[in-house]
Amino acid sequence: MTDHSQPPVEFAISYAHRTFAWGSDARGKAHVHVIILGLDAAEHAPTDRPLYTYPDIKGEPLVGTSKAITPYLLDGTRLKNPHLAVKEEGRPLNGMRRLLTGSQPIDGGHYTFNSDQRADFLDNEPGAAPFMRPYIGTREYLHGRGRWILTLHEAPPAVLSSLPLIQERIKAAREYRQASQRASTRQLAQTPREWQVNVLPEQPFLVLPEVSSERREYIPFGWLEPRQALLVVASELSVDGCCWLPVVYSAGHPVEVVLDDREPQGAEVQRC
Repeated sequence: MTDHSQPPVEFAISYAHRTFAWGSDARGKAHVHVIILGLDAAEHAPTDRPLYTYPDIKGEPLVGTSKAITPYLLDGTRLKNPHLAVKEEGRPLNGMRRLLTGSQPIDGGHYTFNSDQRADFLDNEPGAAPFMRPYIGTREYLHGRGRWILTLHEAPPAVLSSLPLIQERIKAAREYRQASQRASTRQLAQTPREWQVNVLPEQPFLVLPEVSSERREYIPFGWLEPRQALLVVASELSVDGCCWLPVVYSAGHPVEVVLDDREPQGAEVQRC
């Protein structure tokens, strides 16, 4: 498994199966696509290297041979440098805004609520209502489920001191972090009202789930209003950024995403 990493140049790909669907008899199985490749020291690699291609990822492969297989599992026989790979970048090269990963509270679940839990909590602590915000993850966005989170970053201490149930939540989040084996999480216990990563857009934003179904013809993007806590990937766009909506809503965009997902990934999501 390469996990988006390219083999170093001192190794050569001696054979490869391009993307195919991994079968399983398990109930509720995940849809998994895999590759298989063999690595040899460059000086010991065979002259003819089998390359298996799956026109139907659930069917049988077509077998060809190549003098060289590229890191993208393509025939590199005629390439001047079959080891050439795209270098990862931390910023988009086309000047577009970066996509942001979602919020990470690291709170042990003490700040998050489903709709029923939120209603019960506010019945007993009505003063907490101004600090409850929608918490949108992939399931919430795709299926309309309700989830909420306490946003206490800018809450006045004098107000919080009058809300005992919120104080209990803060204490529980602090204790959860203090008990962690990770030093960075224990450090967060010093600021228990804050999350590890805070994503609260201040203007309308483009939102997209990190996971979707392969059966969808289109990738479900959306345009949401600010001040909603996010778990999904998002990009803040100005009004002139709306010109990109026809691109991401097009039937061709899922094809580009699938192709891009087979290439090495950078630390930041590069697509609009």
